[in-house]
Order: sequence, then C-alpha cells, then structure tokens
Amino acid sequence: RHGKVAHTIHGAESDAEFRRSIDKFVPREASMAQANALRAYQQEGDLDQACALLAKAALDDPDNFRIALDLAKLLVLKADYSRAESVLQSLPAEAREEPEITALLVHAGFLRVAQDAPEIEILERDIAAEPDKTVARYQLSAIRLLQNDYAGAMEQLLEIVRRDRAFREDAGRKGLIAIFNMLGSENEMVTTYRSLLTEALH
Repeated sequence: RHGKVAHTIHGAESDAEFRRSIDKFVPREASMAQANALRAYQQEGDLDQACALLAKAALDDPDNFRIALDLAKLLVLKADYSRAESVLQSLPAEAREEPEITALLVHAGFLRVAQDAPEIEILERDIAAEPDKTVARYQLSAIRLLQNDYAGAMEQLLEIVRRDRAFREDAGRKGLIAIFNMLGSENEMVTTYRSLLTEALH
C-alpha cells in the first residue's frame, strides 16, 4: 500500500481470513455504506436510518462480519435484542467464535431474557419452590447482571451448570465465561467462580 508492505500472511489462511486482511486496506462498496451508516448515527442520531443502511450493507457483503457486528450493536441500542441475536446467530461459526461477537451475542441474549422476565420476587419464589426451574434461574441471572450484581448473576448461572448442562446449549457455562471476560481475569469474583465452574464441570 503506497509502495510499502502493509500486512503479511504467514502460512495458509482460509478464504474468509484472506478477504478480511484485504478489507483492512481496500474499501469495498459495502464498507463505504457501513461508514455512511455509522455517520448517520454518530452525527445525526438517526438510529433507524443507520440500521437500515447497515442491514443493506450486510446483505451486499455477507462475508464482512464487521458490518453485522455494527448492526447488532445498534440494534441493542434500539432495545431490539431478538433481532440483534438473530443477526449474530446468522454469522458463520468461525465468525461467532470471535471474542467480541461472542460477548455481544451473550449480552444481547441476557438483555432479551431480562426484558421478558417476571419480577424478581416472582422468580425467587419460583426457584425456592422448584430449585430445578432452570428458566427462572436464567431469567434471574439476566436481571442480576443488568443490575451489576455480578455475583448474583454468576451464582444462578453456576447452579444451571450444576443442574442442567443441556439448557439452551450450555447457556450456564457460556454465560459465566462471558461475565468472566467482561470483568477481567484479575477480578476476585472471576477467580472464585472460575474455580467453582471447574469443580462443577468435573
């Protein structure tokens, strides 16, 4: 680029990875649309227009998962959590394993669950009466997380791991890992609950 080496790929890479490397330096039409969409939101505050532009850009360039990621972020801001999840779930498995996408997918899921959940008192009463009521535990964990009660959220997720690993494709463990990543490995609660998770998995 401009007569200089801008990037080097060592060894074999997938087509998708090769395209992503090129996209860093060669803007495609959909990438320009992505920039226009973000500008519409950042400068004009037009969230609906930004989402519409990004949705079109994502259709025009399905291999560029950054567009889908930006669209999902704006959908979360719109409180359209189900659609944000759908956008991210539609990405290839390889893309969904990216840490930023994994974290946003779990976060959008928690927001959606909390949005539709009953009152805390009802959930706590249901769990006390029926400890294996995993859905109630998951809903309670989502609400606790949004209240920044990380220990309370992790306690419920840990119980889900202990009682029902199959629940929503191991949602308890995935939720815990997402919170671990959110808080950082130096956090004391992360150290404690990571150890408890390890025990629960063995």
